[in-house]
Amino acid sequence: MLRQSMVMETQKLEIRRQETLIHETEFETVAVLDMPKIKKVLCGEDLIEAGYLLQAVRWRITKSSTDSERGSLLSQCVEQDLFGKQDTNYSSRIFNSFISPDSEMSLTENFTRLIHCFCAMSEGCVYLSNHTPLIYHLVQSLTSSTEDDVIRQVVLGALQTLSLTRTVQSSMLSTPDMMTWLLTLLSDPDELSEYTLHHTSALLMNLCLRTRGRIFLSENTTLLFTVVEGLLEHEASLVREYINGVLFSALNMESVREKAREVGLEESIKLLIEISPSDTSTQLQYCLDQMCNPASEVDPTVGDSEDEEEEVVEDNLDSLAMDLQLPESLELRPVQGEELLCSKYLTDIKLKLHQPAETLVINPAPVQPVQNLASGQARKQTPQKAGAHPQEMVRREPPEVGARKRTPKSSNPSDMAGPDSVPGQAGGLLRQSQLGPETRPHVRQSGDQFIRNPDERPIKPAGTGADPFQ
Repeated sequence: MLRQSMVMETQKLEIRRQETLIHETEFETVAVLDMPKIKKVLCGEDLIEAGYLLQAVRWRITKSSTDSERGSLLSQCVEQDLFGKQDTNYSSRIFNSFISPDSEMSLTENFTRLIHCFCAMSEGCVYLSNHTPLIYHLVQSLTSSTEDDVIRQVVLGALQTLSLTRTVQSSMLSTPDMMTWLLTLLSDPDELSEYTLHHTSALLMNLCLRTRGRIFLSENTTLLFTVVEGLLEHEASLVREYINGVLFSALNMESVREKAREVGLEESIKLLIEISPSDTSTQLQYCLDQMCNPASEVDPTVGDSEDEEEEVVEDNLDSLAMDLQLPESLELRPVQGEELLCSKYLTDIKLKLHQPAETLVINPAPVQPVQNLASGQARKQTPQKAGAHPQEMVRREPPEVGARKRTPKSSNPSDMAGPDSVPGQAGGLLRQSQLGPETRPHVRQSGDQFIRNPDERPIKPAGTGADPFQ
């Protein structure tokens, strides 16, 4: 019995040792970046090195094999304040180098693409949404753009995602040119890529959820109805959805309702209701009801509260995959990307990742292929629900990427981009978006109930409430 007991105890010890070894090997470690050194280069004189460094940090985010590795890098950037939210002297220097009118285009592109990647992750959105000077420079870059190129599109995509937060909405609405620029751009939709058209209309809708946004529309009714008349029957369902939302918000103002009657919008909407799909007809019916039986008029003297619950922005790996499909503006050189980081910008500190690597592979149900704007393949629309309130119409969902059907979906964005992505030409005027896939914009969503006054609607996190656009 004693011998048997000793054998059993030995076996138990061996099992524990093996379990310890397995547990230790389940976790990966990653070298911590030397962020002070990186920041010193970014605000230094060697802008060529700074451009390749921005590219290397972005590649480490987009090409990370696990969520925990990606999250670890993002946390380092946020904790070390990579974009200088707490250091105005540092932030002023990097803004002047990378996003000013005099900045080299390739530097601006790599800077804004890194910002766009930050916006694809919740922690990055929270960090950037409270960086008011950065938002200001992004808005200035957007409103001063003259071509529908990569820089405009990634800035637009970043601001569209950040516009889920009321602080960013307030920052954009405080810029006099922002609403004018959006409406002017949408007044000539044939000159825009599909990506730009979708995200511009979605951003406009988000800003119109605020009182100041609706007041601006009431003061610029001619420009508003130029946009509405041009897009109300647009072939892209998403564009129609967002314009319906803009119209419903605007019709809360008496001057807009008067202009609508003057241009005969009521008759046009009634005709469209008869010939449109059921979901679009339902949205238009709410707009018609708002025109004929409006909710209480918005009081211009009462501002929006900044204390309302913020929209929860979830991680969006498809936006990272989208970045991998874009052409690079910097020339290839022997040492760049991960090799550049490993050669100069790593510390001796090893950080243990929080999650076992083998648990990070995501296998959702197969997704519908969407249009690859670069290759011009047709997008398969998902069924849409009817009967929801026009201000409940948009919930944010992870955009689908690629022009081919995918089954297992990896957490590695480089696996999502696919071999069929078609590179474009950097810096050119785009009729078919260089951002590749049709990426559905992030838009705010309201609650389940029909509430006449949009200001009284509770804002819920994505994934709840009615959604006539899905």
